[in-house]
Amino acid sequence: MFFELVVFLLGASLGSFLMVWAERGSFLRAVTGRSMCAHCKTTLPPLHLVPVLSWLGLRGRCGYCKRSISLAYPLFEAGLGLALALLWVSLIGPDATLADAHAWSVFARDVFFTLSLALLFLFDLRRGLLPDRITLPAIVIALVWNLLLGKDVGDLLWGMLLVGGFFLIQYLVSKGRWVGGGDIRMGALMGAMLGLVGGIQALFVAYIVGAVVALILLAEGRATKKTALPFGTFLAVAGYIVLVWGEELLALVF
Repeated sequence: MFFELVVFLLGASLGSFLMVWAERGSFLRAVTGRSMCAHCKTTLPPLHLVPVLSWLGLRGRCGYCKRSISLAYPLFEAGLGLALALLWVSLIGPDATLADAHAWSVFARDVFFTLSLALLFLFDLRRGLLPDRITLPAIVIALVWNLLLGKDVGDLLWGMLLVGGFFLIQYLVSKGRWVGGGDIRMGALMGAMLGLVGGIQALFVAYIVGAVVALILLAEGRATKKTALPFGTFLAVAGYIVLVWGEELLALVF
C-alpha cells in the first residue's frame, strides 16, 4: 500500500497543479505567482495548499475570509490521484521489478496520457476550449511513444484519421456549429493514444457518458435541450476508461 499511497499523493498534487494551469490559462502563468483566495485575494500559505487534506482541514472554506471553496478542487485532486494509483496497480503492482523496462515504459506513457486527458478535461469544462498548444504536442508525443513501444503505425494513423475525421465531417456539415476545431484535434489524439479500435471505443463510451450526464442535468433542470455540453470532457473520461479497461470492454461486446 505504501507505493500506491505515494502515487496517489503524487497524482493529487499534479491534479492541484493542473487546476491552477487551467484556471490561469497557461503553463507559465501556472508556475509563476503565488496562489491566492479567489474571494479575498489573500496569498495562501503552503499549509492551505496541500491537496485534498487542506480542503478537509479547512472544512471547505478559506482560512481567512471563510468563503466557501468549491468541492471541485478536492474531487479533481482525489480523482487524478486514484486514476494514477489505478494505473500503478494494473501495470506495475507488487511483483514488478526495476528490470521490467517495458512495464515501466507503459506505465510512464499511460501517466502522460492520463495527465494530458485530465488537462483537456479541465480546459473544456472551465473554458470551453481544447487548446492546440496542448493537443498538438500530445499527438506527436503519443504517436512517437506508441511507436517506440512497438505499436503498429498503420493502426495508429488509421485511428487518428477515423476518429479525427469523424469530428471533421461534423464540423464541415454544420459549418462549425456542432463541434469546434479543437474536437477534431482531440479526436486525432484519441487515435494516436489508443489506436483504431481503442479510438472507436472511446467515441462510443464518450457518447454514452455524455447522454447520461445530459439526462441528469435535464432531470435536475440545470440544462435544456439546447444547452451545449463540452464534449471534450466526456471524450477525456472515455479515453481514460478505454486506456485502463479497453480489453474488458471488447470482451463484453464480443
